[in-house]
Amino acid sequence: MLNLSKVESLSLLTDTSSFNAGEQVRESILMLERKWSEKKISFDLEIKEIHIQGNGPLLKQVWVNLIDNAVKFSPENSTISIRVTKDSEHFIFTIADQGIGMDEETRRRIFDKFYQGDTSHATAGNGLGLSLVKKIVELHRGTVSVESEAGRGSVFAVTLPLEQ
Repeated sequence: MLNLSKVESLSLLTDTSSFNAGEQVRESILMLERKWSEKKISFDLEIKEIHIQGNGPLLKQVWVNLIDNAVKFSPENSTISIRVTKDSEHFIFTIADQGIGMDEETRRRIFDKFYQGDTSHATAGNGLGLSLVKKIVELHRGTVSVESEAGRGSVFAVTLPLEQ
């Protein structure tokens, strides 16, 4: 909660530098190895070496949060697909899981503070992670979106401008 409060108070991005976002995504996957190995989750990866300008520690929180959620909501022995690519103007990160998915109401509210789509509370969390992701991405002048259907998994996409 403290972290969200700090990020929410920012209106301008500071401490930016150029870094290899592909490498940062790979590090984020490895940070969560214990969680995904316990569930025997495999990865389908296409991660390009792409340097972007931004606040590295903040963006690492984005990747860790999205990967952690994909692992949390994926069934055992499933596959998570991660793509790190770019077009002429944008860095693009996508993550697709084979998890529980979301209904329309959850999709509409998933980035709201304290909102949790899993009302059974079968999974741990406080409903702050995706609102933090959204704020960090917006600070980088980017967008985050989700496509999902109940019972069919979710695909999150983060798009950031290559030039800050």
